Amino acid sequence: MLEPAIGSVRFALVYLVSLLAGSLGALILSPNAVTVGASGAVFGLMGAAAVELRARGINPFETGIGGLILFNLAFSFIFSGISIGGHIGGLIGGAVTGFLFLQADERRLPRQAAVGLSVALAAVVAAAAISVA
Repeated sequence: MLEPAIGSVRFALVYLVSLLAGSLGALILSPNAVTVGASGAVFGLMGAAAVELRARGINPFETGIGGLILFNLAFSFIFSGISIGGHIGGLIGGAVTGFLFLQADERRLPRQAAVGLSVALAAVVAAAAISVA
């Protein structure tokens, strides 16, 4: 649903930033825990989709994506062994990156600047994760 709306390059950047932000979130909240998977990136895709839907005037809770985000966040808090930091970090990373691309779509920010800022955000989040580790 998201990739056709924003394009493959933007989709890849949302995924990358979300993945790295999820890693940072996991390291901040549980620095000694062993984690695997890309669920933070999936949360980021959901966050970017919610931002895109809101921009189109569609309530994310009417489409199911809002409920899916809440359900999965609740699942993260209820069951042990799930990386809460990874999920929240990925969600924030995806929403921020989606917001940057939204600004470019609304001509408040040049498209190249949105891509550049997304790449810079990925670098900053990766550096922060490395420094926390």
